[in-house]
Amino acid sequence: MSDELYQFVCDMALSAPQKTIIGDLAAVGDPSVWTPDPIVVPFQLLLAKQPSWTDEYKRFVMQLAPQADYRVYDGPGHFIHMEEPAEINKAIAEFLE
Repeated sequence: MSDELYQFVCDMALSAPQKTIIGDLAAVGDPSVWTPDPIVVPFQLLLAKQPSWTDEYKRFVMQLAPQADYRVYDGPGHFIHMEEPAEINKAIAEFLE
């Protein structure tokens, strides 16, 4: 990530209202959002490579959403859409076609 992008992300995160941060953390910790419900609509995952995205995780996703467009990118980090916008835009366009 470039220094400019890093500073933008930090500024954005630090400017978030406290209620937004608390709401986000509460939602992520809510067990009801982690139930394995089938996904029956077109679905795309664009992921930056990391240890959590294992073959086992991909099998889990594909079981929930057999039609999923599952892509893992080696190189960018958490802000994949900001670090590799052309590649991500291309993937989204292909998915929408």
